[in-house]
Amino acid sequence: MARGRKTKVVEKNYDELIQKNSNQIEVLTAGIAKSKEKISELKKDNKKLEKEKAAYEEHKAEIERQEKLEEIAQLVASSDKSLDEIKSFLEGNVAEDTEEVTEE
Repeated sequence: MARGRKTKVVEKNYDELIQKNSNQIEVLTAGIAKSKEKISELKKDNKKLEKEKAAYEEHKAEIERQEKLEEIAQLVASSDKSLDEIKSFLEGNVAEDTEEVTEE
């Protein structure tokens, strides 16, 4: 003899319940498919935005470099030093105008 609980047999509209569960499964499956599509689109958009960000930062750095070059050019133009003196200064071959102080 098999021991165990006897299952109650209850009268239900099984066909209707099965159809209801099947419909819910279809709805959830469709929702999953839509979610996967949305995730895919968002990932593509993210990659595009990352590329645009990199290009923007590169462009911004180039603009800053150009602005610095323009500022240097203006400083050189407004300086009373000759180009050779400025070049010598930048290369580190500066002739000291001050006297060296020796310790006694």
